[in-house]
Amino acid sequence: MSTSSGTDHSESIPAPPGRGAHGSGAFVIFIVVAFSFYAGVNAFLFVQITLASHLAGASLLLLEGVLLAWALAFPLGRMLPGDRWIPRVLRVIGSWYLAVMAYALLLAVVVDLALVTDHFIHWLPVAIRSDPAWGKGLLFSGVALVLSAVISGSLSAGRPRVLRFDLSLKGFPVDKPPLVLAMISDLHAGAAVSPKRVAAFIRKLEKLDFDLVCIVGDLVDETPSRLRRHIEPLRSLHAAQGVYAVTGNHEYYNGRDESVAMMREHGIRVLEDEAVEIAGSILLIGVEDRPGALQRRRQVEPLDELLAQWKDHPLPKVLLHHTPVLLSAADRNGVALQLSGHTHGGQLWPFGGMAKRAYGISKGWKQLDRGMKLFVSTGLGTWGPPVRLGNPPEIVLFTLHG
Repeated sequence: MSTSSGTDHSESIPAPPGRGAHGSGAFVIFIVVAFSFYAGVNAFLFVQITLASHLAGASLLLLEGVLLAWALAFPLGRMLPGDRWIPRVLRVIGSWYLAVMAYALLLAVVVDLALVTDHFIHWLPVAIRSDPAWGKGLLFSGVALVLSAVISGSLSAGRPRVLRFDLSLKGFPVDKPPLVLAMISDLHAGAAVSPKRVAAFIRKLEKLDFDLVCIVGDLVDETPSRLRRHIEPLRSLHAAQGVYAVTGNHEYYNGRDESVAMMREHGIRVLEDEAVEIAGSILLIGVEDRPGALQRRRQVEPLDELLAQWKDHPLPKVLLHHTPVLLSAADRNGVALQLSGHTHGGQLWPFGGMAKRAYGISKGWKQLDRGMKLFVSTGLGTWGPPVRLGNPPEIVLFTLHG
């Protein structure tokens, strides 16, 4: 296990766009900005692709129509109400496009930078600037490269790895046997993570040896009424010391109370700012996702005050908090181990750097000043595109002992 000492980058939670004092007006502005950005990126890509293709007439119109329809699929699938086949198909098709768009944008920026530098230092062959065949060749090569990345990432997204860590916790009773905790997070059951994929993940988890299971938020990615088939495999998930869960921000986005009720119907105990002793060995504390609660204006007790009530508890404290924030509050209140998810490790290379900039960590281990260890999982499912590149899904087993 490697740890890195660092400052808490997330002691305070910034107010999310569109919430708080400015209310719905700011939320409308955020939506407009987000859609404008999405439209701008796609307009840029359309221009790049159509120019490189050197098509004209009906062929050009067909290409532009296909690109436009694919780009609109995801937002339309999210906006259309109900669970009929049309919005479902649009969400699936659109989720694939998000990965294609991301890598096409990266490639287009690289090509443009090369052309701009060539304007000044003339390092590219002259034929690239003057021969249309070169433009078409670059376009086809780019398409092949993007599709290869997306297909590779899709295969990776369906093959979770199993990580194992051995941890000695101060205060763990010496007369108790080791406790194996299985952690999963960010399943995101929905359009991008199908019932078949959820069932495969649960089968893989069930083959492992563990004493308890902790689901650290974002089990759902759509409204619970759409997810009955997705979540059904969880009924067979059992552990000697129980299956526990906490909310993530996506539970709040898709109906927090309905999501909690659905989890309970499937035998999962949801911890709502509460603690439970596990086998007389650890104190498991599960808290509401603070950013998710803030975004939906749900009143929750400050984490510092909540954790203070267990500060002097003799057993080592293991905290489940979906988003890796408010770390110093947990550290100064005696938490030994915090388990979080949310970041997906960036999900698509090279976006892990953005997650690290936002949270101070994108995945793996971090140790805080007073000794608390934080582990951030890349998660099990996917958000947006059903693709993972450089950040494979994972199930994490912690063997806890004195």
